[in-house]
Amino acid sequence: MPDENKFKKLREIGYNIPVTCGLCTYALIPRDQDWGTCRKHLYTHLKHSGPDREMSIVRYGTCPDALIYSSHFLGAHVEFLRENDGKAQVSKDKAPSLEQR
Repeated sequence: MPDENKFKKLREIGYNIPVTCGLCTYALIPRDQDWGTCRKHLYTHLKHSGPDREMSIVRYGTCPDALIYSSHFLGAHVEFLRENDGKAQVSKDKAPSLEQR
């Protein structure tokens, strides 16, 4: 259980966790890297043929389609999650497998 004094102080200072690609379930970013790919947004590469490609993204970026499954990662800190203009989707459910998306 988190220390209530710590959470009281976080509330007092207006602490928040912004919704970023690093928290999004669509992002595939290695733990030790800042860059990865988005499995939701695809694009057609101008110089190469073949299927559409996943977008390159940076961990600190964001978009209105972010989907956050917070319960497994943020725990009690989920109360500080700030939704981007009310557009990001935040779920406390378990994240679905990729086949379910």
